[in-house]
Amino acid sequence: MRVRHLAAGLLALVLLLPLALYAAYFPLTRWLLSGPKLRAIINAHPESFRIDWDEAVSPRPGRVRLRNLTLRGSDPNVQWAIELEQAELDYSLVALLHRTFRCTRLVGSGLSFALRSKLEPGKVKTADVRLLPPIPGFSDPPLKKEGEEFRLEPNPFHIDVRGVSIDRAESLWVNQLHYRGPARVSGGFYLWPTRLARIDDAVLRWDGGALAVGRSPDPVVLSGKLAASSNAFEPINAPMPRALQEFRVRLDLDLATEGLHAVEEYVRFPEGVRLEGHGPKATVSIASEKGIANGKVTLAIRGGAARTRTYRLTGDLDASVPIRRWDLNRPVSFDASGVKVALAHVHASGTGEEREWWGTFEAPQAKLGPVASGRIEAHCRDARPLLALLNVDLPGWTKGLLRLDDLRAAATVSAAPGEIRVRDLEATGDKFKVQGQYAHDGKTNDGAFLFEQGILIVGVEIGPTGAKLRPLFARQWYAKVMKEGAGKAT
Repeated sequence: MRVRHLAAGLLALVLLLPLALYAAYFPLTRWLLSGPKLRAIINAHPESFRIDWDEAVSPRPGRVRLRNLTLRGSDPNVQWAIELEQAELDYSLVALLHRTFRCTRLVGSGLSFALRSKLEPGKVKTADVRLLPPIPGFSDPPLKKEGEEFRLEPNPFHIDVRGVSIDRAESLWVNQLHYRGPARVSGGFYLWPTRLARIDDAVLRWDGGALAVGRSPDPVVLSGKLAASSNAFEPINAPMPRALQEFRVRLDLDLATEGLHAVEEYVRFPEGVRLEGHGPKATVSIASEKGIANGKVTLAIRGGAARTRTYRLTGDLDASVPIRRWDLNRPVSFDASGVKVALAHVHASGTGEEREWWGTFEAPQAKLGPVASGRIEAHCRDARPLLALLNVDLPGWTKGLLRLDDLRAAATVSAAPGEIRVRDLEATGDKFKVQGQYAHDGKTNDGAFLFEQGILIVGVEIGPTGAKLRPLFARQWYAKVMKEGAGKAT
């Protein structure tokens, strides 16, 4: 009889204990999720990582719903913050016993993300800190601290998040780039803080929102996606950009702006040149692996205009720029061999010349970076751009260069902001031949050109005081200039 009663008691315990634990689960989780205890455990180092929420409920073990979830973090180089209006996640209770937060599903809506780089104290006065995202809880501006280093926190939790699906991201702000509008996020990641990190098939999609770039008054309409995954890497031993060697990235974008003058925020033009008219449309397609990127950028402008002090130039432009072997661990510099630029329907007001102009330019070998260089091959309607550069009264017989319908030219060109150098220029059209060299260092001009048509020959010398003709013994003068230039180069 005692054995029977004992067996019955054990059976009741086996049956009732789970029910009792299940009944206790709801008040226990309500106490943890709404009170300060769990927050204090998670936020042991709030200066480097902090998480909070307005409301959280757990409808069953292993599932949590949160409202207004916020995360904030900082390291010696950057500060970041994430806000999520609504989130529901499934997690493993067993994994928690092994100090691992394993989330198998995270769906949410209303994402805001902000990241800003810390500034050297000596550079604060020259930086426009108003363009950086504000992050509550951190002082402005964000400053690097002398001697601050990454530190290994003792026995941190492993964070393994999978099945992320955020259907609405409204603000993505990274330093001076601020996107506002529809976006979506999916993927996953693994993080062992300060020790190991990995990105799992993460995808960010932009759906036609507005990207503000620096102080530009015209936002960029942005559509496309960024897909990324990585091997596991050690953030301390391989910080960005070195960690990109462990990444596989694919970027496909469509961009457009309303006004062409917005381009002046990104490209430095000579003094007195202003852009106006319809804005450009561009596509970007880049893939990188092991820190090396390859791809292509295309640009199209319809009805654009460039205004100088004396004339206004209007027309259409199409450009295609290959990107080959771009090492992402170094300053921007890549092989752009095969770049093509086409100008069409070009008109210049204020020049007295009404004939429409066109031209195509190709670079079989080219390199783009702080200094752009390459061998340029051109096919143009006539020599108007060259004659405008010279700005000198040439003999009447050279006016035929304006009436050509087939001018072909080649030259070696190198350019940096405010500087340009053209060497070994050779141009031919009809019975004309033009040779020349030209350099502008941002302050002064220097160059020499030789024009030939049959027995008619004239030279043009360009110096600090302007341009002047060399009508006598022009070929001998030009040969001497080229020889002296070659001597200086060696």
